[in-house]
Amino acid sequence: MIEIYDRKGMTNISLSGLKRIKEILKNDEVLYITNAVKTTGSEVVKMISSINDKSLNSAIEKNENLYIRSTNKGVIRIEALKLSFNGPDDFKPLDDLLSQFGKDILEKNRTLKKLRENGDIEILSEHDVDAVSNYLKQERDIKQQKIEEAKKNNSGGGTDNEDMWSDKNPHAVSASSLGGRSSPKDNEGSLLTDDMFT
Repeated sequence: MIEIYDRKGMTNISLSGLKRIKEILKNDEVLYITNAVKTTGSEVVKMISSINDKSLNSAIEKNENLYIRSTNKGVIRIEALKLSFNGPDDFKPLDDLLSQFGKDILEKNRTLKKLRENGDIEILSEHDVDAVSNYLKQERDIKQQKIEEAKKNNSGGGTDNEDMWSDKNPHAVSASSLGGRSSPKDNEGSLLTDDMFT
């Protein structure tokens, strides 16, 4: 994992999420905390790319299973191959792809080659798949938690069908002083006095 701090706070990203890291860093100046060295976003991306290459080569040497996936949240379709990647958690065994389309498909197919160069698809070891899956699950959990908090804040802590004038509504007392009902038994007409009509 890499931790990136900016004005919005901290973002935790798996080292294999090279495209996302590249998007966040862009061309901004970066303070690389490990060695306290000022560098550029592209240098950090290069370093992470190198780490990923070493990890991949190590996995190949150990004859680990390899997977290919999209780094994008949307769907990527490669019509010529009738192949689609359905988001970042759609891990496809690389052996299946190579046996179906040939060992040189990653270089031969222009679209696949371009997507790999841009970081839109990547090859991962089995170990990296576990790390990315855990990261994506954490990201979904955080997003769901924010949605639930927003719903709770929008409803004022009560249920959606709760009467705004009920005693359970914390604003009912202040609303009643503005001419609303202070209890269900009261009638709005009682705010008018007889001498107003004489």
